[in-house]
Amino acid sequence: MSQHPEITVRQIASDDELSACLDIRRVVFIDEQGVSEVEEMDGKEHICDHLIALDGDEAVATSRLNWLDGTKLKIQRVAVLKPYRGSGIGLKMIREAIRIGSERPGIGMVILEAQVSAIGFYEKIGFVAEGPVFMDAGIEHRLMTLPLD
Repeated sequence: MSQHPEITVRQIASDDELSACLDIRRVVFIDEQGVSEVEEMDGKEHICDHLIALDGDEAVATSRLNWLDGTKLKIQRVAVLKPYRGSGIGLKMIREAIRIGSERPGIGMVILEAQVSAIGFYEKIGFVAEGPVFMDAGIEHRLMTLPLD
């Protein structure tokens, strides 16, 4: 696993950074995985928080934080550009999302709907798969949960 120690992960700070996040999602989900633009761009961008991973000034990964009913953080739309996969950026991004969730009053659980191919990645972080496999945007997913202490 090659490392990118200069990578920073933080919440977005501008509409330009949100645009960069959406561009990454287009590449990963629409171009690479064949998800329709209608399904991927669901209109919830401005009611969610977003994380961005930067290699210097270049956006290389993103995820979306959706706050559900004041008690749960749902991590969504985790996307890492192909040249950066396997380098620990996804792990860094998920850990930052968990940290943010744990600091928000009332949040007791982090959930996500993982693509089946990524379940092992999330299990290593501490998430537990629950319920049956289901289809979302033509891709098999499974609900995963992580209680916060």
